[in-house]
Amino acid sequence: MKGTLKTFERYETKYLLTKTQYEGFIKDYGCMLTPDDYPESLIQNVYYDTPNYRLIRESIEKPVYKEKLRLRAYNEIDETGTAFLEVKKKYEGIVYKRRETMNLKTARKMVEEKAAVSENDSQIKKELAWFVKFYGRLVPAMYLSYNRVAKVHKEDPDIRITFDRDITFRNKDVNLTSGSYGRKLLPEGSVLMEIKVPGYLPIDMVRVMEKYRIYPTSFSKYGEAYKIVSGLHVGYAM
Repeated sequence: MKGTLKTFERYETKYLLTKTQYEGFIKDYGCMLTPDDYPESLIQNVYYDTPNYRLIRESIEKPVYKEKLRLRAYNEIDETGTAFLEVKKKYEGIVYKRRETMNLKTARKMVEEKAAVSENDSQIKKELAWFVKFYGRLVPAMYLSYNRVAKVHKEDPDIRITFDRDITFRNKDVNLTSGSYGRKLLPEGSVLMEIKVPGYLPIDMVRVMEKYRIYPTSFSKYGEAYKIVSGLHVGYAM
């Protein structure tokens, strides 16, 4: 089952690729990559925020420390399906995640109704409850989904690379059971590549990225979607 690892930290670097850049990278470096345990999936997320979007507004100001709360499901789901409630924190470039597995109905109740936790609950579940209490009222603020292809490096499986396409968002009907529909975040053919690594990138990978002028970018799916729905910009140009 996805999500077995509940706590982890790593560097995550994002790259926005055109169709040509993606094809070139795969042609030259695909031989060094192999599918991970879950090679393809539809990832659906609901981001929770305060009614005045405090979390995302603070995040897009690029502070040293930032955090988000999201509810995630893999592929289609109903109220009894498995979901993952997750706090994602970033401090000085390192990403920390705390995640708890539960059914969708329970997860929603925990956030939207501030369901109490008991002494027998896990430490992570207690931390999630503290997060919800700290920020007061949290509401489903943004739905985001994408089709992900996930790979790992053949020589170092701690290096994980994901490719996200068809990033879709909406700020109405914000729930996981309605399925994937809404506005597209990126131009047709664009791919968001994320490299997750505990240390440095292999030099041969860096050379391929330099060849195709693939450079790191600061990109938050929720942040960019929020900017669009709030009128801060009309879309992401590549």
